[in-house]
Amino acid sequence: MARPEAALYWRGWKPRCAGPSIQTEQVGDATFRFDIEWLNNSKYSITDREGNPIRLGPPLVVNVYEIDGNEFKYIWVNPDGTYGKDRLIKTRYTSYAQEIKAFRWGLNEQYLSPSTSPLPEAEREAFAAGEGHAFYPVDEDLRITARFVPDTSFTRLTMATSAADSVTYTVSGRAYFELGGGAQVLTLYRNSDADDPATGRLFLPFRDATSGTTTYGGGRYLNVEAPRAGTVILDFNQAYNPYCAYTEGYACPVPPAENDLTVPIAAGTKLPAG
Repeated sequence: MARPEAALYWRGWKPRCAGPSIQTEQVGDATFRFDIEWLNNSKYSITDREGNPIRLGPPLVVNVYEIDGNEFKYIWVNPDGTYGKDRLIKTRYTSYAQEIKAFRWGLNEQYLSPSTSPLPEAEREAFAAGEGHAFYPVDEDLRITARFVPDTSFTRLTMATSAADSVTYTVSGRAYFELGGGAQVLTLYRNSDADDPATGRLFLPFRDATSGTTTYGGGRYLNVEAPRAGTVILDFNQAYNPYCAYTEGYACPVPPAENDLTVPIAAGTKLPAG
């Protein structure tokens, strides 16, 4: 039986050399902010920022043990040898370039790590030898603020998959934007088994004029953060391929016809080599 795949939420993400970023941790009603700097492998340091309700002392070196979307769960060793663990919620990066660098490191690390990769060992080795995913140059014009119109009818859509079966999503709403000299619209979905109801993260499968040439013919996916003030950010520089672009045995949702764009989206992950 094919294994299902919907939106990818990375576990074991280790964006080495991604540079510092700003994180927050919510403790009850209090918000703490930290500078986070990746050191090596899964280790990074947490440094207090001015204005925290309570100062937590000198920088702390911790180990990431799971990352799910924007939630970082981490663990550290106390002086007495016991372990502590907690979580951080990412709020923003220090620059857009750093955000995209972290995205690319994360996507590559997901496929390279035996604990998170969809690839069997031999294919992981070939993936590593090929230096990971191929990406378009970053195009900030393809980070689009789109008008979001929610679907209040809770419409259900049965989406075909690459394994000749199907998966049912709820239509969350539609994003309206201008691109390629014309008006465009894409439908965003929610799958209660795959998407995070706490953050409102949405799933956007799509095809465009590059599909089947420089990008995967089966389309690409985009994870979209919760709508704010009637808008959503469609960052096509973070478009990624389904597992089915790389290996067999997965049931990858096929973008519905309503999400076929006639304009090219020359951003994000390219067609795998080979």
